[in-house]
Amino acid sequence: MRPVLLVLLVVFSLINQVQAGILFTPRLSLSAEYDDNIYFTSSDEISDLVRYFSPGFWFYLGENVDYLHIDYEYQRVTYTHHPGQNSDRHYLSLKGQKVWSLWRLSLKDVYMHSEDPARLENLVGNINYAHLKYDYHRGRVSLERRFGEKNRFQINYYNFIFKKRKPYKEHTYSNYPSLQLLYWFSENCGVELELGKNWAQFDYFDDFRELFASSTLKYRLNPWMEWQTKLSFSDMRFLGSRADYRLYDLGTGLMIQLAAKTGLSLGFGAFKQAVEGEEDEKGLSAYVNFFRETGAYHLFLEASTGYDEIYFDGEDLGFSRYSVVGGKLSGLLGANWWINLRLFHRRDHFIQSANDVIERTWSANVYLSRKLNRYLELSFGLLHLEREANLSVYEYRDNRVWLRLTLLKRFSF
Repeated sequence: MRPVLLVLLVVFSLINQVQAGILFTPRLSLSAEYDDNIYFTSSDEISDLVRYFSPGFWFYLGENVDYLHIDYEYQRVTYTHHPGQNSDRHYLSLKGQKVWSLWRLSLKDVYMHSEDPARLENLVGNINYAHLKYDYHRGRVSLERRFGEKNRFQINYYNFIFKKRKPYKEHTYSNYPSLQLLYWFSENCGVELELGKNWAQFDYFDDFRELFASSTLKYRLNPWMEWQTKLSFSDMRFLGSRADYRLYDLGTGLMIQLAAKTGLSLGFGAFKQAVEGEEDEKGLSAYVNFFRETGAYHLFLEASTGYDEIYFDGEDLGFSRYSVVGGKLSGLLGANWWINLRLFHRRDHFIQSANDVIERTWSANVYLSRKLNRYLELSFGLLHLEREANLSVYEYRDNRVWLRLTLLKRFSF
């Protein structure tokens, strides 16, 4: 993945060199955080006051549809009473796009080095919480060719790396190329096809090869409502003792445009997991999603149940029956404050794990920020993470509150 990224960086850096605008925003943040469970234990919690020194920058090059965006931040983290937990952390995000007539090349890449698993919760998912050295990388490169008014063919390549270090090393790798085709037979009827293969490698679990295929029939009932029916198939082959399986999933649903920036999607389906040498797993799935966006706020609500395949989250517990409910809200609070709220609850039953693990997780996040002037921004946050499980090794509870002051200056060229 790295050579590809280097090539794309060169390409994106040449985007309309003469006409393209350049924005460069260096920043420096100082933060103080109170954490009531720095070791993520299920009992005998130990608290500490944590300080962050965080220089970084935003870089934007582009104009119209062609752009390159880079976001980088370094953190020096210092614990007041537990200096053995002091660490250096890094975050890097790359996004870019280049369009030639009917072709579009796009890039998205995220890298994070951290010893705080809570910072990875939204990226990786469930993690066996501990203060280890984590390296997270997820990249995607897409080449799209449009033909006709609404049709497109797309080649994708996904790369995922997750490493845990100290006191032991554990690496996870995934390479996933795929092909996608969206074709509309008429103004109202179309089909979307996808074919992909995933090569996954683990240090302590069975490697696997997964072949994935799906077909989605789309039909526009009217200008504000679309009906979809999707059939997907997955063939999972493990290179070890774990049982191979095939997964069949059939679902149908509606996408409803309630207003210009307000939508509702809902649907239901059924799935079957055919495991070699074992009894088939069968179940139902359902989902309801709602979003609304205005000039002042953005709201997203979600409720769903069904199955999930969790192999890249640091625990590799595998096939899960899950249910989740939650929502996110971001927007203006009064004239000067920006607020971001996030609240989710999830239940997982890993039916093929060695210990038949059942987990319930809660996450709540409140983030407030205010610009004091052109160069100073003040932010405040609360975080609650909690997991209950039938095995105590998977349990934890963590509460945090932090205050952050950011100095920044924008330069345009």
